[in-house]
Amino acid sequence: MRGDRRDAVLAAVRLLGLEDLHRLGDRAGVLVALFGMEATKPLAAAASRAIAEGRWTALQLASAASGVLGAEQLVHLLTVDVPALDPTPRAAASTMAAHLEQILAPYPRKRRLDLLLDLWRQVSSHQERLRLRRRRRATQGRQSRLEELTTRYRAYDDAQLIEQIRRELGHDPSVAEAARWYPHTWQATMFMRRTLADALAATALARTAVNVGDHGVVQGMNRSTALLTAAARSLGSDEAGTPPAASPASPGSPPAPAATSGTWPASSATPPSRTSGSA
Repeated sequence: MRGDRRDAVLAAVRLLGLEDLHRLGDRAGVLVALFGMEATKPLAAAASRAIAEGRWTALQLASAASGVLGAEQLVHLLTVDVPALDPTPRAAASTMAAHLEQILAPYPRKRRLDLLLDLWRQVSSHQERLRLRRRRRATQGRQSRLEELTTRYRAYDDAQLIEQIRRELGHDPSVAEAARWYPHTWQATMFMRRTLADALAATALARTAVNVGDHGVVQGMNRSTALLTAAARSLGSDEAGTPPAASPASPGSPPAPAATSGTWPASSATPPSRTSGSA
């Protein structure tokens, strides 16, 4: 019965606030509903400050823990600096009280507050990681384009190779000529450098997507300035000056990561919108 009343009073307190708290009746009765017979004047004062400051998570946790903590411990719980993130969203105080009773009752009363605070911080940290993961996933497309982009990248790479053979032979190579062709050392080095540039660009774009998901577009792009600049500088002057070749099916999406990062000059203070969209 007390659990149902406690949940109802907490909901009403959150709705009314401190100024209209009198509408619930005698304040002492409200405190007893929230904290049981452990309610004291210091606890009432701490609870009033929590209500005035809108620290509803702390108030609910203190109410739920009133069965396993003493009055002084509840006052500390209401005033200590703890994560503002609600570690148990949509959970009723009565349900939390039952769980805390199972977890903390076997331990001495003196240890319970420290254990509860540590548990609160760990759960809040876990919730924050989940929130960041959801934000990062929200920046990604709902449909995977891995197969499409892999096919386009391979076609792009093949076209670069055939162009190199064409320049050396002076005409379009036959299948046999292409099969017999062997790159010089400088050509193999050029291909490896292009692969490295693509790897650096893909890393920069992936980390930019994470920064945008974590901090928003403006701050995320600002945090990624050094990464994108380094990726652009890894390209040769010819590659950096070459505009990305878009596919008719996916206009604005270049065939290789380096083609994206190369379109942002290293001296530019603000990356173009195409770069942020590709990230």
